Amino acid sequence: MPNVIEYLKQTLSSSFKIGAANVVQLINNSGLFEMRNADGSALVVVRAADPVGDTDVATKGWTNTSLNGLVGNAVREWEVPVGHADLGAATDTVVDSPNIPSGGVVKSVDFVVTEAFNGGSTVVVGTAADDDVFIAAGVIDLTLVGVVQSVDLRSAEFGSAGPVKFKFTTTGDPDAGDLDAYVTFSVPATS
Repeated sequence: MPNVIEYLKQTLSSSFKIGAANVVQLINNSGLFEMRNADGSALVVVRAADPVGDTDVATKGWTNTSLNGLVGNAVREWEVPVGHADLGAATDTVVDSPNIPSGGVVKSVDFVVTEAFNGGSTVVVGTAADDDVFIAAGVIDLTLVGVVQSVDLRSAEFGSAGPVKFKFTTTGDPDAGDLDAYVTFSVPATS
């Protein structure tokens, strides 16, 4: 009987211990629910099912898959490095960014050329549906070194996850050139 009384007392206290060997504590820390180790010195990992309702806790796996690590209105940026060795001779070469999540909006595309491209290299930037919807031919100078070349825009929302496509066209065989492109995007929060 003393054990039952002790357990009942703990339900009214600010902490409650579970287990005998590997003790875990449930703690009310000034209104914040915490799970801590046996002596209360560290938080412990908590496992849960994926959320179903609006007020359910979200697991890391569900968040990474469903939101691609994004929260509404958070601005993110993908870096897309491209070098002359990535381009073919006298052909079109498409380099994809990582996927923009469903509902994402592209806000800008920036280029920093660190070594001038040769071989008659040009670039357009767009999507699978429209290869120059973001940047048309002749806007970005692939021989202009060390200058940030930016195109600010607000794209339509991506209906499904997909990459921004960088289509490079060469008229010769490039043996020089290096750049970093940056795609800035967000997923607008809904009200």
